[in-house]
Amino acid sequence: MSNGKKIISLLLSLIMALSVFAVVPFSAAAAATGGQSGDFTYTLENGEATITGYTGSNPTATVPAVIDGCPVTKIGEKAFYESASVKSVILPDPVREIGDLAFSRCAQLESISIPKTLTTVTPYAFDNTPTLKTVTFEEGITKIPDDLFHCSPYAKTVSLEQVTIPASVTEIGKLAFSGCQNLMNVTFAGDAVTKIDTSAFAYCGFTSIDLPDNLQVLGALAFGWNRLESLEIPRSLREIDLGNRGCGPFAYGIAPTVFTFEEGTTKIIPYLFDNCTGLKSIEIPGTVTEIGDHAFNHCSNLESITIPASVTSIGADAFAEIENLTICGYVGSYAEQYAAEKGIDFLNIGPAILGDVDSDGEVNIIDATVLQRYLVNIRAKHFNEAAADVDADGTITIVDVTFLSRSLVGIPTPCKGIAEPIA
Repeated sequence: MSNGKKIISLLLSLIMALSVFAVVPFSAAAAATGGQSGDFTYTLENGEATITGYTGSNPTATVPAVIDGCPVTKIGEKAFYESASVKSVILPDPVREIGDLAFSRCAQLESISIPKTLTTVTPYAFDNTPTLKTVTFEEGITKIPDDLFHCSPYAKTVSLEQVTIPASVTEIGKLAFSGCQNLMNVTFAGDAVTKIDTSAFAYCGFTSIDLPDNLQVLGALAFGWNRLESLEIPRSLREIDLGNRGCGPFAYGIAPTVFTFEEGTTKIIPYLFDNCTGLKSIEIPGTVTEIGDHAFNHCSNLESITIPASVTSIGADAFAEIENLTICGYVGSYAEQYAAEKGIDFLNIGPAILGDVDSDGEVNIIDATVLQRYLVNIRAKHFNEAAADVDADGTITIVDVTFLSRSLVGIPTPCKGIAEPIA
């Protein structure tokens, strides 16, 4: 073959090769198409449809499950943004994802139906929807997605008032309802939920909630900045998942909270009440044998805790960073020993001991001092009047101080039973 023919042949080969590469970007671009279907604009890519806009005036927007033979799997970024007409949205089963600000600023949106297929929601998808009060979850959904109704806690931008968690749900995702300050009623239709993740109900408005019986894990700040007035802790609870937040699930509560424990609880798990500022007093049930590490750490408003004789172990920093705490327990118990070791006030809740004026389980010179100060109207934090009536005449006088002081230095007195339980 001549040189000229070789050159022509090489040029033809090069042109053919370039033509192959030239169609590749065209094909890739052609894979993403779109258009209008009824009241919805959409795009198609990789055999799936994304809703990109709503152009209708119907107050009920029922998103189609299929467009052009492709399943609708995503509500795209700002798809319903600032829609002035829509009041109700029904999402179909194929939808897996809701994009950024998808329903933001829908001023008339009152209700939405969430399909069981939804797994991913961009934070603030429902931001600034002040009339949104009702959400319905399709039966069969197993997880309430992370960030589903996450909104600013300061602007009250989502007005959900009540939520029923379907019996099929096993997990409440991170920040799922965070910031929903108007949320006053949360009901679990069943007991399948085993985890309520980080900040799931932070800043919510309800004052009580019945936790599911099979709950095993609570995330950090799961009920952070809460308004809880009462709550029972299920005995199934096994773990506090601190993640990277480093706070307990009830941290920074706004209202004083009465916490109780389900019958049969044997352990107060680590970090359960860490930073729980809403806790003022608590009674540990007699079935508990162990209080875990950091269980009440930084409970700055905790004033008293009743610890039964059944408790034989208290973990590291269980009561760290708490001022003015009193441990209420029984003389000779582990609780009394722990209080003495940590320099925490102890209050005897067993039978009163004659002369044990401050109810710390011992009769000593401090009791005589407390009694003397009482007579001049200087009241101690704890004062047991029955124990102070040393001579058993029905009144507390300087005579009681005298007899108690003499008995402490071994001088006989006519009083019987000093330093013994009062019958």
